[in-house]
Amino acid sequence: PDPAVVPKPPALLGQRVVFAARSQDYWQEPWIGDGTPAGTRILDDIQSEAPYGQPGGLAALGNRVFFQAQTGFCERLWRSAGVPGDLTPLTACADDVHGMTVSGALLYFWYDEDFEPRVWATDGTPEGTRPTSPGLNTARGPYALVPFQGRVYTLIDPGVNDAVLWRMDGNGASQVDLQPEDGIPSYVGAVADRLYLVTYAPDLGTLLLVNQGGDSWTRLIPGGATWWSVPEARIGQLDYFAGYTNSGSGESQLWRTDGTATGTKLVKGGFESLNSHVPSRLTAHQGSLYFFAGTSEAWGLWKSDGTAAGTQLLRAFPSGYVDSAGKPVSFGPYLYFAVDDGTHGGELWRTDGTPGGTVLVKDVNPGDASALITDLTVAGGRLFFSAHDGVHGKELWQTDGTPAGTRLVQDVAPMAESSHPADLTLAGDRLFFIADDRLAGRELWALPLAAGTEGCHPSETVLCLNQGRYKVEAAWRDFQNRTGTGKAVALTSDSGYFWFFGPTNVEVVVKVLDGQGVNGHQWVFYGALSNVEYTLTVTDTQTGLTRHYFNPMGQFASVGDTTGFGPLGAYSTVKPSPPERSVAPISAVCQPTATRLCLQEGRFAVEVDWKDFAGNTGQGQAVSLTGDTGYLWFFNASNVELMVKILDGRPVNGHFWVFYGALSSVEYTLKVTDTQTGQVRTYRNPAGQLASAGYTSDF
Repeated sequence: PDPAVVPKPPALLGQRVVFAARSQDYWQEPWIGDGTPAGTRILDDIQSEAPYGQPGGLAALGNRVFFQAQTGFCERLWRSAGVPGDLTPLTACADDVHGMTVSGALLYFWYDEDFEPRVWATDGTPEGTRPTSPGLNTARGPYALVPFQGRVYTLIDPGVNDAVLWRMDGNGASQVDLQPEDGIPSYVGAVADRLYLVTYAPDLGTLLLVNQGGDSWTRLIPGGATWWSVPEARIGQLDYFAGYTNSGSGESQLWRTDGTATGTKLVKGGFESLNSHVPSRLTAHQGSLYFFAGTSEAWGLWKSDGTAAGTQLLRAFPSGYVDSAGKPVSFGPYLYFAVDDGTHGGELWRTDGTPGGTVLVKDVNPGDASALITDLTVAGGRLFFSAHDGVHGKELWQTDGTPAGTRLVQDVAPMAESSHPADLTLAGDRLFFIADDRLAGRELWALPLAAGTEGCHPSETVLCLNQGRYKVEAAWRDFQNRTGTGKAVALTSDSGYFWFFGPTNVEVVVKVLDGQGVNGHQWVFYGALSNVEYTLTVTDTQTGLTRHYFNPMGQFASVGDTTGFGPLGAYSTVKPSPPERSVAPISAVCQPTATRLCLQEGRFAVEVDWKDFAGNTGQGQAVSLTGDTGYLWFFNASNVELMVKILDGRPVNGHFWVFYGALSSVEYTLKVTDTQTGQVRTYRNPAGQLASAGYTSDF
């Protein structure tokens, strides 16, 4: 009831993901999932008591995954091959383990013991896990580890002469000696086969240096008042970066370099340095550079071929809304990004590299409200993202690049709630993401991208409904905290039920109908004869979409979801009207007929009158299932409408118990008669309402 995924990006391990989560039985521990409930399991219970395991910094190297986790009040680096129970600590107790970075065949990380951080490396074995740097006693930092040509580089700031650059490999560490005139390092970063370093020399200003292997450094720019960003995008053999001043109104520029001083050139200047107008989100796409920047006249999306003449503004936008969506993403021939044009709010756009081809894909949240687009991710020939359409909350969306092909994938948290999908991760043929359906907490979800491959195969725990297209499963938890899987019994091609505790005790009845002729959707109905906690999982085996229906402890539910597989959300449960009481003449034992159920060894007679939305009336046709349970159909023998169960609860509270679960929202009157006492209870359902109920003191 309260499991949750810790909000940290998962790590890929082949076609599976490793993530941190807590559950009923475990606090924050490492888990692994292949996209199926059966294939999702805890790796190990590292720390069963406070402060718990709290794994983080997930990183994969080869066929093993690494992470830091707590034991007691210290941290260690752990290794797993993805097999439950196969968990190995690689370090002793430390104050902090973080910064996991793969370079070559080693994983590097910061290991902080007694406030004396070192860089360590591991090949995945305890004997191959060792420090590669001395204790560094940093005053500020430590900084990020930058992989480059099988080594890692980082800046260390001892608080004496400002930062120094260190280089580490599997054999040890050494300080990188720069020439005095090369200045003091400020930023380090790598693009492919070039390592860049931004430094500051008091007499020269800010410099940009490059290393292309070995110990030699080339000064690309002689210095000045301009600050340089580390290059972040490559086209051909040219790396692009920005330069800017941060004083006064300032100016920023776009630059390029081929790794030589003579090949480092200004592409275009005249951009502003304030209010996010510095060239940013530099992205290579189909041989051209795209970026956001602003001049005194306009801010917007630019395209460049590396020359001043070939650098043009594709479209101006009045706002700098790009932060939440991150860098633009290439998908097919187009580059996709989120931006606010001042009319539609923050929405999804695309460009083909021309001003006329820079267009709004779809106004997901109509009007000037923002769709809050994040997590642009390409998977399975589609572009997925998280967005808010103003109706369903923040949910998972997809697009093929057309307005018609831009749609909600699934309303994970129905009734205008937001599930906030995040950390979209492609592994094998599944898209994994973290979301909260407002029922089970923040959990790991998986969307099969190769739909229609699994099919539905009926079993003792699986119903296959609606021509075998929909797979239905049930899991329960009772008031004593015992759990189990519902046992499936098919009734018709569209309907079936589950029992939890005994084959004569029907608990939940389910029906899946093809409503495409009415509203273009498949319809799911279920009604409960039980108020224990349970979850129904309905999977469309043709599309891979799955919907979970959760019933909390103590509640009777009837749900009619006529848009869930379309894809919109389920309707909430409505409480039934209270029964009416009367007394009938005492009769003999109930005699079953086509319209009468006789339950509890013939003591109770059950009959139903119905009235549909067109005003037609009739009597429910009775079908007995067990001595306690039966159902009634109204319009067609294959279409179950109402399930009724009567139990002998006298050993518990001295009464018989009446339960019913509806799969129909037409008007009906359910009459239950005790033939031994003459007591009658009438349960009325108004048109348009779905109701399930349990009455434990009426008889």
